[in-house]
Amino acid sequence: ESTSTANRNTIASEFRVKIAQMKSWKPAATPSNRDRLELYALHKQAVSSDAPTTIPTTKTLSPAEKAKLSAWRTKRGLSQSQAMTAYILEADRQLLVYGTLS
Repeated sequence: ESTSTANRNTIASEFRVKIAQMKSWKPAATPSNRDRLELYALHKQAVSSDAPTTIPTTKTLSPAEKAKLSAWRTKRGLSQSQAMTAYILEADRQLLVYGTLS
């Protein structure tokens, strides 16, 4: 069990480092909306767990909010560490695909 706890802590620290890197990232090419939503959804799943299945009827969602919620729902069932690992891999992929302004 101590190994899995240590592993989880390592993933969590890598996740925090990757979030900081992505916040300051200046891509050479603009990431697609699909790719931006993928990172958003993985981040939300890692931080907040499963997306709500229903939205209060009093709340009207903008098209952007609907797209974000829909993307997040596709990650339902991923554990926190699975979502963190997927976020790190996806962020690294996007860094390679879109490059960085120097």
